[in-house]
Amino acid sequence: MTPTELVTSFFERVYNQKDFDYVFEIYADNYYEHTATGARCKEDCRNIIVGACEAFADLHVAINDLIAVGDRVATRLTFTVTHKAEIFGVPATGKTISFEAMEFFKISDGLISETWGSWPIYDIIQQLEA
Repeated sequence: MTPTELVTSFFERVYNQKDFDYVFEIYADNYYEHTATGARCKEDCRNIIVGACEAFADLHVAINDLIAVGDRVATRLTFTVTHKAEIFGVPATGKTISFEAMEFFKISDGLISETWGSWPIYDIIQQLEA
C-alpha cells in the first residue's frame, strides 16, 4: 500500500467504518503521537479513537486534502459529529457540529509510525456550548 492509500484506509476503516482493531494492522509496534497527551503505542491510539467515537457516536471524517512527500503524509480533514456523551468536560448536548483538523503521518516499513496533529478542542467546545 502506498503512504496515501495507508492513511486513506486508516480514516475510512477506523473512523468511518468503526473497525477499531484495524489500528493493530497498520500502526507500528513503536507508534508515537507527538502531542503532550497523545498515544504512546497503538493500543493507546485505538483507545483514544474508541473514546472519541463513543462521545461522538456518528463521527464521520472526510479527507479534504492529502499530500504525500516521501514517507510523510499531510491531511486536512473535516469531522462531522453528533455529541452523544460527555467529552472535554461538556455533557452530551445532542448537537451536530463540524470542525476541521490537520494530521501528519510518518510511514515506516509500510506502517504508520508517528503522527502530529490535534483536534481544535477550543472550537469544538465553543460549538457545543453555543
